[in-house]
Amino acid sequence: MVLNHFPLEIILIIATFLEAESDINALSQTCKTLYMFLNSVLYQVNSQRSSSALLWAAEQGIVDKVRLSIHWKAQVNVKDQLGRTPLHWAVTEGQDAVVQLLLETGRVDVNCEDNYGRTAFDNAVEYGHTAMVRLLIQTRKVELNSRDPQNQTFLHVAAQEGHEGVVRTLLETRQIDVNSKDVDDLTPLYWAIQCGHTTVTQLLLEAGDTQVNSRFQHKQTPLHWAAQAGHEAVVRLLLASGDADIDLPDCSGRTPLDWAKQKGHDTVIRLLIETRQMRVDAGLTPLCFAEKKRPRGSDVR
Repeated sequence: MVLNHFPLEIILIIATFLEAESDINALSQTCKTLYMFLNSVLYQVNSQRSSSALLWAAEQGIVDKVRLSIHWKAQVNVKDQLGRTPLHWAVTEGQDAVVQLLLETGRVDVNCEDNYGRTAFDNAVEYGHTAMVRLLIQTRKVELNSRDPQNQTFLHVAAQEGHEGVVRTLLETRQIDVNSKDVDDLTPLYWAIQCGHTTVTQLLLEAGDTQVNSRFQHKQTPLHWAAQAGHEAVVRLLLASGDADIDLPDCSGRTPLDWAKQKGHDTVIRLLIETRQMRVDAGLTPLCFAEKKRPRGSDVR
């Protein structure tokens, strides 16, 4: 007798006695009617055993299969051989709807780490998935100033990669330390400048409490780096902030203008000279400029 002539109740009993999921799948492939009937059963069995279907559906962004797995109480924190959970995969692949479904279960471990110590939020920031970053921040379970082995924060990574949306989202939380330094004493502003990300540089400068004259390697400031690299747009932004010290020497005694001259960046040279002259005309000599930034109550010695 052809299987599709069997009552579905009998087919269901047969399926429940099959130990391997592959056998249930093979049974479902015998005809369209059985496939439609047993597909849900297959997900039910998988959810009770390995929950591998949820991992696959999350990575592929197949929303109805994710919903079906969740309905059958699949393990939402199940891990694959790399230690990655469905949330890891959905975030990495940019599957917004899947991430939303997983978070709505209330059972997802947002801070779960894979075999490399990375969380889903790490991946969201690195790959520039702004929507994912927002969703995960809304859980209020992410430590926004946590650091990686290089002592870098999420803001360091986003600034380095030039992910404008992620940088803006992180800054909007008002919980981010914009002046945090990594293992090499480099701030997010340094990385934005070094990588030539003008918009990110502007976002960091507009954050309000960014230390424009923070010293990095060789006692150089962001303006030193921008002048050396010839990043004209970044130099303009730093000068427009009104706080960048043009005459501050590094450990070799060179100022940003000295570096611009050495590297032959004519436009940067002109910008620095014009700004210096404007400050002198306004009565802001190098000494006055230093006094302007000196903390209140401190004495000149």
